[in-house]
Amino acid sequence: MGAVKVPVPSASMLVSVGYVGWNVASSVGLILVNKWLFDVVRLESILLLTALHLFCSWLAVVGLIKLGYETYKPMPTKDLALMVGSFFFTIAFFNLSLKFNSVGTYQLSKLLVTPVTTVLQFVLFRKSVSLATQAALLVICLSVAFVTSSGDRPTVTGATCSIIAILSSAITSLWAKSKPAELGLSTYQLNFHLFLWSSICFASASILFESNQIGQLRALIRDDLDPNVAGSLRVPFMILTCAMAASLNLSSAQLIFYTSPLTYHVVGHFKLILILAFGVIYLNSPVSSQVVVGMVGAVSGVMWYTTIRFREAQMHVPEVHSDDSDDLKWSERARV
Repeated sequence: MGAVKVPVPSASMLVSVGYVGWNVASSVGLILVNKWLFDVVRLESILLLTALHLFCSWLAVVGLIKLGYETYKPMPTKDLALMVGSFFFTIAFFNLSLKFNSVGTYQLSKLLVTPVTTVLQFVLFRKSVSLATQAALLVICLSVAFVTSSGDRPTVTGATCSIIAILSSAITSLWAKSKPAELGLSTYQLNFHLFLWSSICFASASILFESNQIGQLRALIRDDLDPNVAGSLRVPFMILTCAMAASLNLSSAQLIFYTSPLTYHVVGHFKLILILAFGVIYLNSPVSSQVVVGMVGAVSGVMWYTTIRFREAQMHVPEVHSDDSDDLKWSERARV
């Protein structure tokens, strides 16, 4: 029989959509829980909370290993140190960027990660993207900039922190895609090492730069047990935020591996628009025509980008005989 194209990308597309949904749900849930902890409980030890998030993410990977869904595999020390460093710099300097800049400038700095990733992807891996993809990314970036622009000028310190954070974030996402294949590791095997050592780094930073961290955790437990203190569920919400963070970290790693670093950043822009829309619809946040235009443009850009990536995946479907279609391996599926 003649060679025909088997529509295998449909299965790959479902897997990709599943990881996108998982990532979006985890991210939005984590933001809502953390907002409650910061605004109501007044938790101030951000570095310690990040360390707890990463430690719980590591425990989740350990659980997968213990259950037999994954196996342990060592990782070269040099590669581990580079990834832990870039990951730590990404989170730490984005937090510093938020501290020294306005919220609008902070969001714009996160927005710049997408074009920087595109450039570094070409410089480091000689991998380019189509003109249509570049146009879709431009629409998304301009639309999000339209939503978040504040007109504020960053300080020298704030700009420096933003530049370091942008470069670190772009490199981290590229390595999350390339290192597993380069080292023969699965994403979970890589994250087993990355999450633990990153957690240790943030715990060490918390000891150096934050005060009374343990006292804050004890206060959470004490207030939950004290009937005279208004409110409750502080400790359960701490556990919930760690669980949501573990879910987000695991889904982010899988999302990058099964799609691409660019798709991961596009999903990040889409999450920002979802959060803004949630605030407008359910929290009666103020909205202007500029914000509405930017949100519509961003959603349109994401839809355009998704369509382009799906069509590109269709073009890379391997030609096989129809009799052999059942033997097509999952490893041959296209990334979308």
